[in-house]
Amino acid sequence: MSAHSPEVGIVVYGASPSRLHRLRRWASAVGTAHSTIIENKAGAATQGVLQGDNKHSEFSAYLQLCSLFRGDGPYLIINDTLVRTHWAYGWARLCRKLLRGKLDEHTIIGDIRNDGDDIAGKPSVYLASWIFIIPSRKALEAFRAAMEQALTHPETLPSAYDQWLHRWLNPGSLSGGWHHKAGEAEKRRKRFCIITEHRLSQQLSPHGLQMVSAGRFSPALYFLIRLADRLKTRLSAAITRLKTASDH
Repeated sequence: MSAHSPEVGIVVYGASPSRLHRLRRWASAVGTAHSTIIENKAGAATQGVLQGDNKHSEFSAYLQLCSLFRGDGPYLIINDTLVRTHWAYGWARLCRKLLRGKLDEHTIIGDIRNDGDDIAGKPSVYLASWIFIIPSRKALEAFRAAMEQALTHPETLPSAYDQWLHRWLNPGSLSGGWHHKAGEAEKRRKRFCIITEHRLSQQLSPHGLQMVSAGRFSPALYFLIRLADRLKTRLSAAITRLKTASDH
């Protein structure tokens, strides 16, 4: 398909006016004239922002965006972690670059993670669920169907996968896992999101879609982006651990 301006959809939770401004500026830098923003925090939508129901965290808002897009593509879906834990400027440059070229309509482009593990029920390679570049209307419909299927979780998980989730949600060091001061309800929400993220990647192929790394379009830039993202994430984790320690 030929390159043209993407439709951009953004999911936020409790976003301040300054954060909304940053996200709109980012969407403009990518090349869109208009972005659709969904606020998932109950009652927090402001003028020009749509209210989400947060029924399935960000994933229900992603489905809402799929029904709101009106053109033939491409489409770009992100959430507000873009400006919290990612190098927003680098990602804008990369997205601009890849959107200038021809995109295969049988792909979903994003931030691929390769854990290199072999755990029953868990994909070792998957798309991080904060950014999706969707080339065409055909791909959008398949993506929506895959998302709906991903939200249907099995009643039980393989034991090794369940143990991995527990370790990831309760990390013992800064080297990996989720570093947030969270209660059990928040951990259950995050667990749901991780499982859905994994299941979405597993559902893409049965729906005729292939995962493609955004890094394929500019390997050197993507290397720098991932390095900056990891540094930003680890710094945030270190600050969180220090705050937690000071509270005890």
